[in-house]
Amino acid sequence: MTEQCSRVRVLLVEDHDLVREGTRRLLQDEPQLEVVGEARDQDEAIELAQALRPDIVLLDIRLKVGSGIEVARILRKSLPQTGIILLSAYDYEQYVLAMIHVGVKGYLLKDCSREELIRAIHMVYQGKVFLQPEITKKAIDLFLVSDNTGSDEERGVRRLTVRELQVLDLISQGLRNADIAETLRVSRRTAEAHVAHILEKLGVKTRTEAVYVATKYGVLQTDSSSDDLTPEK
Repeated sequence: MTEQCSRVRVLLVEDHDLVREGTRRLLQDEPQLEVVGEARDQDEAIELAQALRPDIVLLDIRLKVGSGIEVARILRKSLPQTGIILLSAYDYEQYVLAMIHVGVKGYLLKDCSREELIRAIHMVYQGKVFLQPEITKKAIDLFLVSDNTGSDEERGVRRLTVRELQVLDLISQGLRNADIAETLRVSRRTAEAHVAHILEKLGVKTRTEAVYVATKYGVLQTDSSSDDLTPEK
């Protein structure tokens, strides 16, 4: 009699319903995988992970409510045996750095193939590291590039934190400080401090200039053409 192998239990964390549903269907077709739960934001992800104790958390790095990086940081402490795989549409330097600092073992871009996703889940479940070639190159480049190289603008962009990138993304959507504070669940004073730090690091005076510089160096993609992005008093 052949012993049946236990399936890898996966928790999905994705705030876009269609993407989450598509990923769930893909994983359900794999007999060795089992989707045990789905979450849409930071609080729900942490609550479900701690209740279900999955083998793998497949985690969107950019959540509309909360932060995927913060979810990863908390779960690495509370559930050290759970493997975490970050999913992102971008290979921003700050995201890759955050992944390294937090200790996440998997990082995939959302345009990855089905085979890459399945392989990543199994490798991280086995305690191994899985990075797409694009992410591996980015990680290596980060250790080779000095903070003293490049223009003032470029060095400023490299100094932006993941949280500051989130704030910049919201600025590019035309959100004011109060809206940014509500979206990130922080005080307005904290939101204002983030904006001030961004302007200082990038050496600019307006929010429009900050968005322009971030877009110029590829850490922000935006179609926003809003002219109402001046600093708030």
